[in-house]
Amino acid sequence: MMRGVLTAIVILLHSTCVPQESSSVQAQISAHTWLSTSAHVVAAIQKRLHLQCVYVVHNRAVDFDEQRMTSQFWKLLSLHGRQVAFSGPSGLGRTSVCGRSPNLYAIIAADESRSHCIQEFAQKRYLSQGIWLLFLNTTTKEAFEDSNVPFNSLVVVATQTRQRMVILEEVYRVSPHLPLVTRRIGTWNSTTGELSWTRQVDSRSHLHGLTIKAAANHNPPFTVVELNNNRAQLTNGFFGKVWKILEKRIGFSTDWFTPHNTTWNETTANGTELLQLISRKQVDMVVSDVTITPSSADVVTFTVPLLTYRFSVFIRLPDSEDSDWSMYLEPFRKSLWLTVLGAIPIFAIFLSISQYCGRVLRKEESNGRDAQFSFCNSVFYMFGALCQQGTDVTPKETSGRMVYSLFFLSTSVVLAAYSGLLVSFITNKYGALPFSDLDGLLRSGIYSFGVLNNSIPFTYFSGAKPNTTLHRIYSEIMTKDPKNFPKTDEDGFQRICNEKYAYMAPTEYVVSVIEAANCDVVPLPRQYFEKILAIALPSDSEYKNLINHNLRAMTNTGVLKKLKEDTWTLSSPKPKPHWNSVGIKHIAPLLAVLLVGIVTASVLLVFELSGVPVIKKSLLPCFERRLRRQTSREFWYLKSG
Repeated sequence: MMRGVLTAIVILLHSTCVPQESSSVQAQISAHTWLSTSAHVVAAIQKRLHLQCVYVVHNRAVDFDEQRMTSQFWKLLSLHGRQVAFSGPSGLGRTSVCGRSPNLYAIIAADESRSHCIQEFAQKRYLSQGIWLLFLNTTTKEAFEDSNVPFNSLVVVATQTRQRMVILEEVYRVSPHLPLVTRRIGTWNSTTGELSWTRQVDSRSHLHGLTIKAAANHNPPFTVVELNNNRAQLTNGFFGKVWKILEKRIGFSTDWFTPHNTTWNETTANGTELLQLISRKQVDMVVSDVTITPSSADVVTFTVPLLTYRFSVFIRLPDSEDSDWSMYLEPFRKSLWLTVLGAIPIFAIFLSISQYCGRVLRKEESNGRDAQFSFCNSVFYMFGALCQQGTDVTPKETSGRMVYSLFFLSTSVVLAAYSGLLVSFITNKYGALPFSDLDGLLRSGIYSFGVLNNSIPFTYFSGAKPNTTLHRIYSEIMTKDPKNFPKTDEDGFQRICNEKYAYMAPTEYVVSVIEAANCDVVPLPRQYFEKILAIALPSDSEYKNLINHNLRAMTNTGVLKKLKEDTWTLSSPKPKPHWNSVGIKHIAPLLAVLLVGIVTASVLLVFELSGVPVIKKSLLPCFERRLRRQTSREFWYLKSG
């Protein structure tokens, strides 16, 4: 093969069709002229489509005339500077080394008898591999009267006119039973040697009323199937909306497959039965929430993805009605609490020292203020500042006033932050999650776990490698109770509300069944197992490229995004508030402290009334003893004066 990495232009001469022998010199001249014109057209198309090399495919059992014609055609293409190689028809099905550029297959026919070769290649699915160029000296309709040209093939017919022009027309059939569609896509002028190519990439955008046999199961909000006059019909749901838009854009109608059993929706829950309809050729497409998996991709093909999401683990949202004593400490971390409490004695020392040093520097005698701003009293003042309480005595020194003012302003911000966080902790309707992922669920040991029976997550857990988290959950938790594998998502979410049970499902499914649950359900932060949904088609479907082209257009214009938002927004329940009114249970710790204080004070009052000394004089706080002595001294000074 010459330059094995070049793009192929395959020229099939006569293939398996044996022409009638031509004995006249005039026939040889006509054949040479026809080959010359064909070579010019091939060279022009190759240049226009940026192709690089030529393969001449000949029949294995060729006669002398065919060998001579092949040799002449090879020479004519070589004159145009084209790389030429030879191959038999059996090489058409092999993998090409031409890169991303399409192949060009040309059939040189002297009359309409060569056109039936197209049907032979169509049966072997060769026509969808590249561009086919067929030269005829008869009308297109006569040549393809009994031939089926697949919709996804590009077959170009070159017809020479008396004005030394070659007209290029693409031909195809939307379906074997529908009429042949012809469209002019270019001309080649033999006088100027110029090629006019007018074919657009999206020229085949309509199916001309074709009826497609399709199947779907009832699985809201993805698909909504109704029976009208004992005939199934996809009426709504995300896939139903997408399909109706495709019907209008492409121009086709749908004959929906009608099941003959009442358990259709149960047996098609995982899409296996739906895909078997395609393999049995009962339907042309499956329009439902079918998951793209490696095993299913071996049986059918899929369009571009329509929905992509991952599975989440759902549990019942813990209730925060039962207040904990530690709730009043949770707004601040331990380090912040230590900082606040440690700042009180530190600032008390600064306040006491500033007051004492100021009096010493001014050489004033003690007049009682030293006792008022002693360390014990200063601690009391700083604690009052933390609670946003003032003092009955103002520090005389400027430094002392600055210390007290800075502490007061700083603690006001701290107190405001604590108050706001405490309110949010008390009024928060939901408590903290017991775990955040499957590893935490396994460590907790108190939650059961389940998935939908015979679903995609079920295969992931059951087929997990030993000693992994998934395998341990499956063997230690899931298999212990058959109820861990509910038949429907509704049963799974209902069990979440009744017991400590975790259930894995796609978020989109939660929206459709959340109203059936009588509790608040929340997903864990981490998600697992990506799931991609698309429309399923046969592996040899002729309409895959057309449908993908329209789906990509709907994606680029935001149509699919809008349909998804409308589908799941309309079916979503009304959002519930994440806050709750404060009740007695929320402030139970404060009430308990208040009650203990009242009881203690009452007991002390009884002892005092009975004359029993409750607290010895030596145990009185230092600031109280000093303040009492200083007050008594000032009283006698005033009385003596």
